[in-house]
Amino acid sequence: QRRGQTGWVDLRFVVNADGTTSNIEVVDSEPGRVFDRAAIAAVEKWRYEPLETDNPSATATDRVKLEFILGE
Repeated sequence: QRRGQTGWVDLRFVVNADGTTSNIEVVDSEPGRVFDRAAIAAVEKWRYEPLETDNPSATATDRVKLEFILGE
């Protein structure tokens, strides 16, 4: 924010049966590698509704694009 920089990070990750996220990887970002760590740290904290399954090792995948923009 101090630099006035904006950008985005496209992430792919696994949603575990308990709703936690894992195996977070950067698919692409602009500008490259500037916001990657912040985006990964944010997704690590996300919690989804637990998967509706009897299999405790079941997973789902998700993909999201996080945008970093300056507020007013």
